[in-house]
Amino acid sequence: MQYVVQLLQCIDFNKIVPYNDSATAENDAFLRMDNNTLWALINFTQPGYDKLKPTLTYSIRMSTALIGDTYISDRFYTLDPRSRPLYDLKYITFGFAYLQDMVEQSIIQEHTGRESTPGIVLQQFPYPCYIEDQFIKAVSKTFPLFMVLSWVFACSMICKSIVYEKQERLKEMMRVMGLSNGVHWTAWFIDSIVVMIITAVLLSLLLVYGHVIQHSNPVIIFIFLVSFCVATIAQSFLYSVLFDQANIAAASGGIIYFLLYLPYPFLSNWLNVLPPLVNYFITIPQDHNHTDHSSNQPSSDPEPDVTQLIRSFLPAANIHKISGSEVTYVLPQDPASMGAYVSLFESLSENRAKLGIDSYGISDTSLEEVIEFLYFISGSSQVVFVR
Repeated sequence: MQYVVQLLQCIDFNKIVPYNDSATAENDAFLRMDNNTLWALINFTQPGYDKLKPTLTYSIRMSTALIGDTYISDRFYTLDPRSRPLYDLKYITFGFAYLQDMVEQSIIQEHTGRESTPGIVLQQFPYPCYIEDQFIKAVSKTFPLFMVLSWVFACSMICKSIVYEKQERLKEMMRVMGLSNGVHWTAWFIDSIVVMIITAVLLSLLLVYGHVIQHSNPVIIFIFLVSFCVATIAQSFLYSVLFDQANIAAASGGIIYFLLYLPYPFLSNWLNVLPPLVNYFITIPQDHNHTDHSSNQPSSDPEPDVTQLIRSFLPAANIHKISGSEVTYVLPQDPASMGAYVSLFESLSENRAKLGIDSYGISDTSLEEVIEFLYFISGSSQVVFVR
């Protein structure tokens, strides 16, 4: 019995801790994250009211490891559904959806005075039948290396042939006879692509009908390989102008061709952890009221009010692209502009109805990480800490 009592003393039954300000809650939250005792932070952004208002704004903040990112698609496209609990269903697995439901149910009960409220049932969207090929998943990461090794010899030989012609002054002789530069490079391209197309045809047939990638369309595979061959020939032409000795060009061209592949696997693995290098992008749904109806085309400034608001905080912001019903702006990423982000997002939230904005999002990093950073440096008013 004494052992059971000692075990119960290790359990903290005080699961909900209220705070009067966000600074204290955030400091405590960071400490609790170190020993994995933080579940979530609920931030109510309408302070100073003794009674619950009909409209309540709050946010649920959790560790970025416990919630999904806001990328539109995965880094590597797969045919299988997003059904992995620890990777694809984080909002359910780690309790974000349940916590949101509890908060919503409590708010409804306070407004209606009813103890029993309708429940909510979550169900994943039906997914069509698909073929799961584990071999493709395994070979897809090494297939680029195989392609580079397959054509590294072709790259070396193209460089050697072109430089040998230059080394023996044959090109100058043909130029004297009236051969133009365009005809010269076109001839070398045709000479190189003919041999490589034969290789691409054989490789396409072997890959598809040899049951390596049996479910792929051989025409698509052939077009992909031919595109790679054209890129290889273009690279070889570039390397050939850097050398005057044929043998040196052959060796150096192959080495450079292979070395330029090496950064790919590292960048591919570090894609999600590399910091943004240039800019942030903010995407805002385009309001149809800002469309030039006389031409049925978006105007050059599709969101004049939104653009003016964004540039009032970040003068260097520019429209990046207009895609359907969305407008994407480029925002400066320099540290001096970080303070303006807080004011910008607060102003966008306050003027959403006036500007006709339903939502907005930031790319180049996880949206949850950006929001956590902005709330950390801005602070809020009334916080309930849940662990």
